[in-house]
Amino acid sequence: MKGSDGDIMCIERNVVVLCHNQMNSVPQNKGGKSVLWMRPANSRPGYVRLEVVYLGRQISTDFYSAIVPVGDQYFLSSEVFQKKFIDLMGHYLQIDAEIHGPAAAFQTYGVKIYTVGSFKCINWPKEANEWVIRPRLHGWPDKTLRDEIVHDGCHLVPVGDKTSPDTFLQWRISFATAERKLVYSLSRVQFLVYGLLKYFLKQISDTLKQILGDTDILSSYIIKTIVFHAVEKTPCSLWQEKHTFICFMLCLNILITWVKAGHCPNYFIPTNNMFLGKVHGENKQKLLHFLLSLHDMKWGCLSVGTFIQPTIGDVVDNIWIGTNGPLCPCLCFPSIPECERDLELFRSAEQYSYTLASLPVSLTFLCKSKTENDEFLSYVTTIHSLSFVAMGKFREHTKYRGNKEKYKYLRKCKIFLSPGASVCTSPGLLTLATYYYQTGNYTKTLNICRDMTTSFKNIYSFDL
Repeated sequence: MKGSDGDIMCIERNVVVLCHNQMNSVPQNKGGKSVLWMRPANSRPGYVRLEVVYLGRQISTDFYSAIVPVGDQYFLSSEVFQKKFIDLMGHYLQIDAEIHGPAAAFQTYGVKIYTVGSFKCINWPKEANEWVIRPRLHGWPDKTLRDEIVHDGCHLVPVGDKTSPDTFLQWRISFATAERKLVYSLSRVQFLVYGLLKYFLKQISDTLKQILGDTDILSSYIIKTIVFHAVEKTPCSLWQEKHTFICFMLCLNILITWVKAGHCPNYFIPTNNMFLGKVHGENKQKLLHFLLSLHDMKWGCLSVGTFIQPTIGDVVDNIWIGTNGPLCPCLCFPSIPECERDLELFRSAEQYSYTLASLPVSLTFLCKSKTENDEFLSYVTTIHSLSFVAMGKFREHTKYRGNKEKYKYLRKCKIFLSPGASVCTSPGLLTLATYYYQTGNYTKTLNICRDMTTSFKNIYSFDL
């Protein structure tokens, strides 16, 4: 795409990094490699210091120059390493390079290139353990991919926490290789939405610079983080081609909610707020107002900006049915706001009485429904009726003799509760959590409660 840049990660193969709780795994046959040990840093989660444990035979100039004594220990300075790396890069390529985050930025053949030096950590950092074990109700990423990512470890790049008073020895944990694997695991529609969001960010970049004086407040990395959170927290059935713009708006809503809260959780380390020191005060209010105005434009937000012409919004507006037919109906704006129409549907669904007798009626209605509204109302009625039956019958398991008969009965109750849990958080998911609690399955109860109390759920939780 016009204006795209290039990202290169250079990995120092003669250096290996270990987590501070993995010192027993220091390879006996180091093969001449230097060994570094991750140490806690006085910063937010996701940043560490690197202690030099062992010096190998092959030491690069930028590595050796960055070794700094601290008492009777030796650490590696990120600032010294980065400066030396940029100097060497400029010397060998005969170009002028500048610092951009952890990278050396330079221009070549009209393309901006960002090159970062890094070290490989063979362990998975404990700061990201929550990512491995947190509940995933929709199965993404699956266990096989998670195991592969954990097995590959992470990297360390030379940049400190800008909100910290002393960044001289701080290094950032990078999950670049894990993120590549996750991006490659996205479905076609998920990847299209990711591309649409990056296009959207590119289009509004000039306006952001005028409003905030800084385009880095919203970066492409923030966009990638939004997509990861959205895909993990939503069912794969949502990500269909006909829902492309709906999924785009879902991601825009997430961004708006994070800006409003002033908290953007790193995907691997949610306690690392990537908005810290950036989105606050007057800048936060300006950014929020701008994003809300774009959100209110619906399709029109894709017509904002002049970086790429014609805009996607303009192309969409020119879609016609036939040669001289009317504008495609799916692009027309409804006379009644979408939110009001959704609320009216919910009110209609709440008017039904959920009893055992209503179940055959709702199932018949569901089979014969022809419109989306009819299907929605009949499905909601069906799942609430099933939940009503399950809750009414739950305590009857006590009259059965033998654990096998009781298990069959309780299992049937859980099956009746499951459809409601997949549709709404309350009462659906919380009712299922109550079932697990009543049957003594405290692990699943805690998993659901833990998922409900994540920052994402607290900020962006709706009954669908």
